[in-house]
Amino acid sequence: MDAITNQWRRWLCGVLPLIALASSLLFSPLVSAQCAAASDTGTGKVLFRSCTEVSSTSQTTNLLVPYPSGINAGDVLIVAATVKRGVGYQIPSGWVRMMEETSTGLTLVIFRRIADGSESGSLFIEWTGPYHAQALMMRFTGATGRVEI
Repeated sequence: MDAITNQWRRWLCGVLPLIALASSLLFSPLVSAQCAAASDTGTGKVLFRSCTEVSSTSQTTNLLVPYPSGINAGDVLIVAATVKRGVGYQIPSGWVRMMEETSTGLTLVIFRRIADGSESGSLFIEWTGPYHAQALMMRFTGATGRVEI
């Protein structure tokens, strides 16, 4: 793996549990390396269901992040995106910024959305650049109405 991939994974693994804790949500399990869905189908639990990943192969000013499969109204969607420089970015329409961490070497931003069931195709994420970038979109069920996220 290259340096940005390793740094991105370290940030993502460190930040998402903090978001889950701060939001009083128990994402069970959070994310697997292969974006596999949770096998527990019990009711009343917040469950990770699916995700998609995308990486730029060259320097660019945007990414198209595919929506995960199986999105239903009320699902919680979370996008974590990193850009290999401190950059400005646009918040996608209909999404809310949950956090941003910027340094001269990396920008990490996390957005969330409560799905309305119309999501399809890809989400367009744009920043000042051009720089290499990666993004991950995750889909959770059972979170709507539990706490304000």
